[in-house]
Amino acid sequence: MIRVLIVLTYLFGGLAALFGLLLGFSSELEKYPIFKMVEGKKIYLFVVTAVCILFNRLAAASKEVILNKRPKMEQVQGPHGELVQKATLTGFAKELEEGVTKLKSEAEDYFNSAERDYAAGLYWDAANNYEKSINIIPTMS
Repeated sequence: MIRVLIVLTYLFGGLAALFGLLLGFSSELEKYPIFKMVEGKKIYLFVVTAVCILFNRLAAASKEVILNKRPKMEQVQGPHGELVQKATLTGFAKELEEGVTKLKSEAEDYFNSAERDYAAGLYWDAANNYEKSINIIPTMS
């Protein structure tokens, strides 16, 4: 199912780009006779382009929903026949993303607090908050 949605995403994206180009080149009818087929059909071309963009976005959104519903853990058989829980790649990626987002938020909170302290002349507090931010995510700040 995921592969079908990926193909549909690229297919409708490509068609939207192609029809968009045809729509853009329709003003060049005199230079390029091949574009005579577009003459008088700009509104249809615009509608088809918009529909392709809509289908592209729907396929991409559906793919994301399906990927997010995949299980985080799966049962696999161990070397001696026992069943064990193992993280899935999707589950690992999602957990990693959530962890990074949380750390980023914490570091930003400390940094913003340090900026407020510095502006208020509370240099010792500012230094402590900058250090806490750096300890969470080492940055040049």
